[in-house]
Amino acid sequence: MKLLALFKKRQYLSHQQQSIGKFVGQAFGITPQKIGYYEQAFTHKSVIRHSKNKKTSNERLEFIGDAILSNITAIYLFKKYPEKSEGDLTKLRAKIVSRSGLNRLAKELDLEKHLNHKLGKNDKIQSVLGNALEALIGALYLDQEYKKVKKAIEKTIIEPALNYILEFKDEDYKSRYLEWAQQQQKTVNFNTLEIASNSREKQFKTTLFLNDQLMGVGIGFSKKKAEQKAAKEAYLKLKDK
Repeated sequence: MKLLALFKKRQYLSHQQQSIGKFVGQAFGITPQKIGYYEQAFTHKSVIRHSKNKKTSNERLEFIGDAILSNITAIYLFKKYPEKSEGDLTKLRAKIVSRSGLNRLAKELDLEKHLNHKLGKNDKIQSVLGNALEALIGALYLDQEYKKVKKAIEKTIIEPALNYILEFKDEDYKSRYLEWAQQQQKTVNFNTLEIASNSREKQFKTTLFLNDQLMGVGIGFSKKKAEQKAAKEAYLKLKDK
């Protein structure tokens, strides 16, 4: 009986609603109950300005999603790191819920594919993806049981963000440089090659080009380390200008 009801329900969902439901299921392991919340989460305010239909943007959901994410992150860190001070936990939480971090994660989740917006070519859509992700958290909170939402956010958002932070710590020059280049509308290319070494370990050499101009060179025992060193050299040159 339940399967029949679910089948009938799907028949009444639009293609966009089905696509959103599939995305939420794949990203968070949750089946939406009230699809309207999620449609709103993916609706940018630019759509409201250009539409005669009465719709609501994702700003209110973003407000509640921001609070929920901060709360769940605080509890998660408090339990995971009993030895850390209040100051250390606050700094770590700030990094996890930072706008740049949420923008990056939203991009990795391919959230833009489902975002309903009327932004122009000159508008920076990257900056609104993190907002939409927070709105999506708000939709999850209103639609699902808290325990299920908490588990989904920890797995999909907090743990990947924490792993990223611990891997690069405060020296993620690659992200900093890419973010700056995007703001300046410049093209960055990393070319990495394995090079011969006297050591038994493989070594890699990365050259960083900005609009075809060589800006940095890095050598490391992994591709990531070589890229970080090349990006650091390029990033430090920005401060000298």
